[in-house]
Amino acid sequence: MSLGSDMTSVLPQLVTPDEAASYLGISPYTVRARLNSGAIPGRKHGARWLIRVVDLAAYVEPNNDPEG
Repeated sequence: MSLGSDMTSVLPQLVTPDEAASYLGISPYTVRARLNSGAIPGRKHGARWLIRVVDLAAYVEPNNDPEG
């Protein structure tokens, strides 16, 4: 089985701090600071932060449950 378009519906959608910053209207530096403090949930892949879209939505709207 290849990781084609079928897998994109299964895997969580991820964004970078730069993409999250653009969406939130804040600087990428601020997003990284909030990732480091744990205010925005994210994971490091090597030196690069990745943020699940559902976690970003939950950060914007705190009453959202990111797991559904």
